[in-house]
Amino acid sequence: MIGIDLVSIGEFRRGLEIGGANLARRAFAEAAVPHREVEQLARTWAAKEAVHKPSDAPTHPLSGVMTSPDAPGLLLASLDEQRLAVSLSRTAEYVVAPVMRLEK
Repeated sequence: MIGIDLVSIGEFRRGLEIGGANLARRAFAEAAVPHREVEQLARTWAAKEAVHKPSDAPTHPLSGVMTSPDAPGLLLASLDEQRLAVSLSRTAEYVVAPVMRLEK
């Protein structure tokens, strides 16, 4: 494992309510935000944070972390040349996203 992030869905929801535009701009394509549920956005945020935190380029914006669904509960992610797998788990209150590097 190379990274992990834990997101409180309630705190994430409040963050969107208070500073939604700024928060969303940091990580998401603008068009995606109004069409997605808060839980989906929280899962993607957790995945991007988990990939971004241990990266060699912490100055990249979260929007530079690309994600795509692979299977239920699994996202593929990339940052620069790195290919990563993110396993997503959630409860009613939290999302956890551990990240593992895929072999080249």
